[in-house]
Amino acid sequence: MKNKKIIEKVKKQNGGITLIALVITIIVLLILAGVTITTLTGDNGLLGKTSESKFITEIQHYNEELKLSITEDYTNSMGNRQNKFNVRRNSYNEENSFIDAMKSKIPSFDNKYANKLEIKEDKLNYIGDNEQERAWLTQVISVAGILKISYVLEDGTEAFPTYEKVITDESYEVESPKKEGYEPDQYIVSGEINGDTNIIVTYYSPSQNLSYELLSDGTYTVSGIGTFTGDTLVIPDKYNDTSVTKIKQEAFKNNNTIKKLIIPNTIKVVESKAFSGCSNLEYANLDAEVFNSSYTFSASGKLKKICIGEHVKQLASVMFYLCNNLTDVIIHTEQADIRAEQFREIAKLKEVKVNENNKKYKVVNGVLYSKDLKKIYMYPPGKEGETYIFSPEIEEIGNHAFYGNKYLTRIEIPSTVSVSRSNAFSLCNNIEYMNINTNQLNTYTIVSNRLKKVDIGTNVKYIDYCAFFSCNKIEECNYLGTVEQWNNISKHSGWYKNSSITQVKCIDGTINV
Repeated sequence: MKNKKIIEKVKKQNGGITLIALVITIIVLLILAGVTITTLTGDNGLLGKTSESKFITEIQHYNEELKLSITEDYTNSMGNRQNKFNVRRNSYNEENSFIDAMKSKIPSFDNKYANKLEIKEDKLNYIGDNEQERAWLTQVISVAGILKISYVLEDGTEAFPTYEKVITDESYEVESPKKEGYEPDQYIVSGEINGDTNIIVTYYSPSQNLSYELLSDGTYTVSGIGTFTGDTLVIPDKYNDTSVTKIKQEAFKNNNTIKKLIIPNTIKVVESKAFSGCSNLEYANLDAEVFNSSYTFSASGKLKKICIGEHVKQLASVMFYLCNNLTDVIIHTEQADIRAEQFREIAKLKEVKVNENNKKYKVVNGVLYSKDLKKIYMYPPGKEGETYIFSPEIEEIGNHAFYGNKYLTRIEIPSTVSVSRSNAFSLCNNIEYMNINTNQLNTYTIVSNRLKKVDIGTNVKYIDYCAFFSCNKIEECNYLGTVEQWNNISKHSGWYKNSSITQVKCIDGTINV
């Protein structure tokens, strides 16, 4: 009866229904009817279970009404429907507004389900926490995942009650509670959820029997492993009732016992190569303020996952050099600059992750951008793909943004990008062609021993020293404007140095450099 009403409505609106609209309507209705019949009469026998029958029937009725609304939307758009229905509970501050929105898609929607149902991408979604109802609906409609975080001490005893919450968004972010005398292996738990998710946060007491040295400011630096033999290293905040503020250069270099590392925010500076060559280190929770100099974790070949904490202000250059198994990088800092150069020679790092509430960074398809998407900070060195398409929002390519990626073969920088910072494409040794139309090229913009052809657009206004450093295979350098326009570009006298560029071909002549 309802299906007939929809068709009659379209007839009245359009003075008769067209063949394509009729076909679309019939197809969608047949599909929806099939789904409904299968769900109600299938092997699960939902209606045969008296205790569940009323609940399931009502939800299924809502599901039918939603599908009819979708069908009507298809019909009204003549099969050219652009957007899916979304009525998300967390998008409405007022309950009445949410209920009205639900009723616009599901006319018989009852207020009692205001905290249990929503519409997500055309699908009815259960967001309640009733265990029995969730079990009933698993095979009927989509059910939002429950996040459970267990907080335990290192001996397995409970540190805090379990955190449990239905996650109606795709992501979550939960700060671990503080426990005096202990450090958690995750200061912030964050990620994306696709179903019920269980996470364990373990609290460890500070490691004992490390070696220390007294600094000139009266605080201590951790200088070595001492007689500590455990596999989880937690840097203490105090030694002899005095603050510990540093980790000395090469303090734990080539250690083969540490598997898990926790550096709290009481540490101000971690010096060069402090954990270089730690052959069994697998996980590091890093919250020190400054990682100084370079190669902090270089050649720690089993390192798989790192969390960069919210208190980190500076990361060292080539900090994770040759950490060949690093695949999981979670960023919580809003202060430090993240660059691909810090992850040099890590072919397995295909994406990075950022907590949803981060005010500085945003990740799209594994690539790290500024929150407003105007700047690209890091294109992971292991991210596959022969080219990268710049979105219209991007105005700046950050220092070392694409550093060391070996998959890119072609780059086209549009005029919407105002500046390409130093070393933006350094050691991208498979890039063969570049079309550059950004306003400004800084030093070492591109370092590629396979670059053969360069087209420079008329939007380019400045080219810095050694912009094409070590590009010794360039066979053709073209300027897409006139000789006069080329001569008006501000160029460092050594812009072409350490490259094979000997001349620039303009549209009306050639210039020797």
